[in-house]
Amino acid sequence: MTIRAWLEDLGLQQYADAFEAEEVQPEIVDQLDHDTLKELGVTVLGHRLKILRTSSVGKARSSS
Repeated sequence: MTIRAWLEDLGLQQYADAFEAEEVQPEIVDQLDHDTLKELGVTVLGHRLKILRTSSVGKARSSS
C-alpha cells in the first residue's frame, strides 16, 4: 500500500502530497510523532492523533 492510499483510507488525503514530498513511506509511519507530523503540515490535533493511533495499531498487529 502506498502512503497516499493509506492516508486516503484514513480520510486524510489532503496530506498525501506532503508525505510523498518528504518520502515518508508506510513502513516508517510508526516512527512519526506529533512534532514530525506538524512539520509535515498536519496541524489539526485530531488528525495527528488518528495517524498516530492507526500507525501504532498497525505496528502492534505486525508484531503479534
